[in-house]
Amino acid sequence: QNLQLYGFDGSNNPLTSLDVTKNTKLADLALSDTPITNIDLSKNQKLNQLELSSKLFTPAKLLEIIKVLPTHKTDFKGTFISYEEFQATTAVKTALRAKNWDMRLFTQIVN
Repeated sequence: QNLQLYGFDGSNNPLTSLDVTKNTKLADLALSDTPITNIDLSKNQKLNQLELSSKLFTPAKLLEIIKVLPTHKTDFKGTFISYEEFQATTAVKTALRAKNWDMRLFTQIVN
């Protein structure tokens, strides 16, 4: 357990749970293609990049997670990255915008 961790990439991993509540300096978190379906990010107020791509993260589940994301200042937005187009619902994009987070689909980043 590294409480000074600024970034963590657990993508393509068999992780079923991850506790980052004590990692208050965490700024970058990637959990794509993992079986994790729930994560508590309420203590991670420095988080500015989040990648949650998995068919297990439904739009309803994402809305729960977005509720606890930090709200950024308008001149410094957070970035939410997804590989899954079905996650980019109007409700998810609206909730992210309300907290000054941009949503990017992975295909937009690599093209």
